Amino acid sequence: MAAYGAASADLRQAVQLDSEGRLVEALFLYNSGVGKLTAAIRGDDDPARRAQVQQKLDQYGARAQVIHGEIGAQQAPVEPTSPTMEFEVR
Repeated sequence: MAAYGAASADLRQAVQLDSEGRLVEALFLYNSGVGKLTAAIRGDDDPARRAQVQQKLDQYGARAQVIHGEIGAQQAPVEPTSPTMEFEVR
């Protein structure tokens, strides 16, 4: 159960950072929390709890993917423009 607590702490902080618009930090914590939950669910023998946790995993994972896309869109490289050279003919 300690693994669930550690994952929960990461995910609560991720949601807080996400609501503050601090997406890079939120994404890091979403990924950390999802990883910890994934490890915890593997060792859980309670099928009802596993199903409930899997549902949360899906939700947090989906949000992480959205944030990843938003961050990628913000950091997309801009097509460099080639400078135009003007020559004066005499």
